[in-house]
Amino acid sequence: MEVKAKDKETPGLIFNIVEIRGVTEEKRDFDYFIGTDFDSSKVKLNLSFQPSIINSDKNLLEIFIHTRTSYLVGEKTTQVFHYDIVHVFHIANFSEVIKKAKEKYSIDLDNLAILTSISISGTRGFIAARNSGPMNAVFTIPAVNPQSIVSSRKKDIKKGRFYFD
Repeated sequence: MEVKAKDKETPGLIFNIVEIRGVTEEKRDFDYFIGTDFDSSKVKLNLSFQPSIINSDKNLLEIFIHTRTSYLVGEKTTQVFHYDIVHVFHIANFSEVIKKAKEKYSIDLDNLAILTSISISGTRGFIAARNSGPMNAVFTIPAVNPQSIVSSRKKDIKKGRFYFD
């Protein structure tokens, strides 16, 4: 797949998804653990991501998506779902998109937001495939702005680029 960047200076991405894998899957029976009438305003979602270059020789970039969904009962929150999903991308034009300076790799924020968006969407689908019934519609990942998620990692960003650890 090829995705063009917004500006002419940023190279577009040419990539394919190599793997989507669930590394953590936890689901609790809502009725057993919560035992109350459902109220969607009591649902809390924690979503985070960790991108990394897993093999520069093979042009592989990984995005680890962590989701934890909890439900508030009184003053206590109970975890209902916890999923960690790994998405591995082969970047065909790796040397154009991923830069290396002082032994650190970096990627343009727009390109990372594209891959993060795909990873979040894939995670949403993974969770939906693993769950069915009325709770599936409620305990899903809502529409999120991947640009905001990427930008929230301020310590890893310099001059419009995300620097990998």
